[in-house]
Amino acid sequence: MLEVHPVEPVVVVCHADADRCDEIARAYPGAVRFAPDEVLVIGTASPDPALDLAARVSRDAGDEALVLDASDGWAGVRLAGPSAREAFEHLSRLELPEGGVVLGDVVRAPAVVTTVGPDVSILVPSSFGEHLRARVLERCRHLGVREVGS
Repeated sequence: MLEVHPVEPVVVVCHADADRCDEIARAYPGAVRFAPDEVLVIGTASPDPALDLAARVSRDAGDEALVLDASDGWAGVRLAGPSAREAFEHLSRLELPEGGVVLGDVVRAPAVVTTVGPDVSILVPSSFGEHLRARVLERCRHLGVREVGS
């Protein structure tokens, strides 16, 4: 059984000098370097204002950095269950890391893919969100796919 969960990520973009971006990338497990002066930090929402990701990144990046909450620009799914990695093979030619992040094409959409344990999360620009969901359901039908929480 493959479960497909919707993902509503918190995505924060930080533009700063390369050294500061290096510091942010090391400090946040969900950080992805896009360019020498740009880092994307991916997290989850928290009702506690002290845990607000954009505020924390802004504080850590300092006054010289530009930090933006770009969450509205991203959508995604989380593949869960013992067949999650097998399912991903039907969606992309990317090689999944054991734990971490990979960037590239997933069902013809630019994607940020993260793995934690057996689960695979796929984030795409929000304009590709429905395309991603539909292709996952179509291409993974043979794995007994089930949508959860949609």
